[in-house]
Amino acid sequence: MEIEVKNTIFKTVRDVILIDQPGKWVSVSTEIYENLDRLNPSTCDDGDTGKIAFGAEDRRMKIRTGRFLTRKLHLNSGFLNDVQIRTIQTKIDDILFGGRISTCISTGSDIKRNYQDDVGGSSCMSGGNSNFVGLYVDNPEVYSQLIMWDGADSARAMIIKLDNGKYLLDRTYATSESLLKKMQIYADNQGWFYRDKGECVQFNGEIITDQQQIIVTGLDYIDGEVPYQDTLSYGRIQDGCLDLMYSDIHDFDFTTDNIGGYIGDGDNCADCGGRISEGEGHWFSDTMYCECCFNQVAFYCGHCSESTDNDNSVYISSESMDVCLHCAEYHYSFCDECEEYFSIGDTQYVESTSRAVCDSCLDNYHQECTDCREFFPPDDLIEFEAGDKVCRDCRENEPDREKDEVGGALMQMPMQNIICEGQMEIQW
Repeated sequence: MEIEVKNTIFKTVRDVILIDQPGKWVSVSTEIYENLDRLNPSTCDDGDTGKIAFGAEDRRMKIRTGRFLTRKLHLNSGFLNDVQIRTIQTKIDDILFGGRISTCISTGSDIKRNYQDDVGGSSCMSGGNSNFVGLYVDNPEVYSQLIMWDGADSARAMIIKLDNGKYLLDRTYATSESLLKKMQIYADNQGWFYRDKGECVQFNGEIITDQQQIIVTGLDYIDGEVPYQDTLSYGRIQDGCLDLMYSDIHDFDFTTDNIGGYIGDGDNCADCGGRISEGEGHWFSDTMYCECCFNQVAFYCGHCSESTDNDNSVYISSESMDVCLHCAEYHYSFCDECEEYFSIGDTQYVESTSRAVCDSCLDNYHQECTDCREFFPPDDLIEFEAGDKVCRDCRENEPDREKDEVGGALMQMPMQNIICEGQMEIQW
């Protein structure tokens, strides 16, 4: 299966590059193939669709196909744009996962992760703004999330348990029109209310006119983690809890249309105090910053995408990106020679020195024993006239080989007195 996946990725990348930049393929094809050979990509053993598994057999990891193309194959490094990469991703997913419509229900922190990974496409609360969806995570008895996959396409929608015990399918997003329809059919089959494109709440195709029943009360909340709402667009605080409702016929204190997670006026940068425009806020350590101030104190880890203190930034040379210290230690390899981090598979353990070194340091500071094929510092190898370089253990196993050693047999003889012609005594 790994060979099939590797060939599928390689051929799909080749076809797109040959169409748009045929001259480029000659220079990048070998590198792409070698990376695929090293990463050993496959589909996921757990049946997870839209993701590529990779890495050593004892520690396989998986990421979305698009991220595999950019983060592992580096196809966005100077010659392919986002549209071309999306085309490659779609074709690969159609081949590997096409025809497999899968459905699951997410709860708790998985909801935040789906927003973070743009499952169902991007929106005002996805990507970096996934930090503001804590309301869903903190109230699992009320909020869950419907996820659908159809090949490369995905859809998401919030499932909200109303006070009357009925369920509302809301905040629906999808990367294809067909999945939006499937979401609606799913809601009908479950007997749920759902929000249609006309922004009306329906049940089995009939518009709900009794808007008072579309209400949720007693929610635990943290100001700054209340996501933008669609149907439940009015809110109030009562007895320390948050109430959300569909209609303004209820008493309300505010509207839930703040993408920064606040229920009040909170869209100001914590550092400079400037107003933050819609969709431009960045969260770090429970604080919102404008983009400029955020970049001075934090960055987004290239592996987990979480905001992290700049002091914890680790540069991964082989992938030309910064990651947080946690991801560097758990998902990358450290070279004991140059003290830099590299992709797993780009370092090698040298038994003679008990150190892990990158490929460059291995070439620059170590040489291979001709006999046992182990690597050693150059000073630990003995060179022979035939060009062989062997370690001391291998030399001791072949004592007769000393006469061929560079410098001649005399250089290898133990210290002794030698009487030369003319009876001159030479001390060795």
